[in-house]
Amino acid sequence: MTRGFAIATLLLVTACFAPSFETTECGNNAVCPSGLTCTATGLCAACGDGEATNGEECDDGNQSDEDDCRNDCRLNICGDLHVDRQGPAIEGCDEGAVDTATCNADCTVAACGDTYTNATAGELCDDGGQASDDGCRADCKSDESCGNGIVDDHLMLNARDNPAECAGDATTLRPGCREACDTMNFDGTRNPLCSPNCLSERVCGDGIRDTSIGEVCDDGNTMSGDVCSTDCLLLGAGCGNGVTDGDVGEECDTGLGVGGNDPIDSATCIDCKVSYCGDGRTNPVAGEVCDPGTPGVDVSDCDVDCTLPQCGDGRVNHAYAPPGGSTTEACDDGNSTAGDGCSVRCQIESSAKAAPG
Repeated sequence: MTRGFAIATLLLVTACFAPSFETTECGNNAVCPSGLTCTATGLCAACGDGEATNGEECDDGNQSDEDDCRNDCRLNICGDLHVDRQGPAIEGCDEGAVDTATCNADCTVAACGDTYTNATAGELCDDGGQASDDGCRADCKSDESCGNGIVDDHLMLNARDNPAECAGDATTLRPGCREACDTMNFDGTRNPLCSPNCLSERVCGDGIRDTSIGEVCDDGNTMSGDVCSTDCLLLGAGCGNGVTDGDVGEECDTGLGVGGNDPIDSATCIDCKVSYCGDGRTNPVAGEVCDPGTPGVDVSDCDVDCTLPQCGDGRVNHAYAPPGGSTTEACDDGNSTAGDGCSVRCQIESSAKAAPG
């Protein structure tokens, strides 16, 4: 070895520790001259010469930052802010191994359907599919659960068309049923106008029986004459539910026929019509034993006061023929005694003048 070559070699080694023009400072206070880089071990090496020496993690002989070996001769890994586009582990992005709106923490491009739930990108779920109604909405922005702050009104089942699956009380959770609201607002505050199962906005007629607002029934509509009253406060089969439904012809309602039973009549209301003698309906509760069908008119089988006609009852019914004869009453003195002007068959006796009946 010549003296000149030894001096050159010494200058090359000591150059890593002595400053010169266009130098690079290493973390261990060493300084590398131009053309050399600091390795992880603090030694200077000629990165890019194709040989991994002096602590270089790699050296592929080029200055590209987008392959497996960066231009500083360090391995390209997810999280180093350098996108590795060389296989086998090709990165789609690299923003420091954290979730961002466009890049997942595993250095894949954020996209709904990639099975990676990226909350920063607005995803609440990601099942890898593109369909809704399976626990994750097609846009990955709802896990289709009550209380997530999202109104999942896209679900297929609903209380009106699918009562077996969705109708009922306001507290039981029914996954897969179309939400009318959500118990949580999007800002994280509670929504007091939504039922605990997210199926009712606490209104009558939505098919959800919400006892918190006094409902005793809810058949999915606000029509009269069916199994639930128009205000959802009374259960019944139209007539007898305690609500006078004028739009279906009711004139009164006793409220005494609940749960589908036949309505119970009162002295003034029968079959949800106002009851009176002569209306053609016999109302035993009002003491009627018959009804002539027309107010103030006697018929052959009923007196004007809705009692059965009988000779001797003190009321002349000119349409009634007492038994044993075919002639209708001409008098009625209130007894069955003959010879007093009115015979036992309520005919005027010739020997006396009957008193007006």
